[in-house]
Amino acid sequence: MIVSRDVFIKMLTYVINVSGALILAIFLAKLLLPHSRRSGEARIMAAHVQIAGFTTALNIFRDDTGFFPLSSESLTDLVQPPHLKQGWKGPYLTEIPSDPWQHAYVYVCPGRNNRDSFDLYSCGPDGLAGTEDDITNWAKNK
Repeated sequence: MIVSRDVFIKMLTYVINVSGALILAIFLAKLLLPHSRRSGEARIMAAHVQIAGFTTALNIFRDDTGFFPLSSESLTDLVQPPHLKQGWKGPYLTEIPSDPWQHAYVYVCPGRNNRDSFDLYSCGPDGLAGTEDDITNWAKNK
């Protein structure tokens, strides 16, 4: 298969970003999870890394299609073609992982906090949305 230089660079950048994020998450989890008092910190860091990986994949999806997946379509559009697949060059991820507490990530587009893009977050250790321990792709006021 022959691809243009721009597509090749975009694909290579994506692979490096996602692979790097996953390797970092695995490394941090293996390094920190055995230490029980730090396991919570490791899971929080892993969630941040996964959110960064999703963000990279979602931005490439938008570059290819001209839009972010709508909330009703969800993150599955990163793995399999959406109904309107014009421009889709995925899969952008091989699977949609759960957060470190085995809960689904919450994706909202258009975002309530990131109005020009999307909100993506983990409900954190308590598994409840909108609580203090949520890990988000936006800055939270403290």
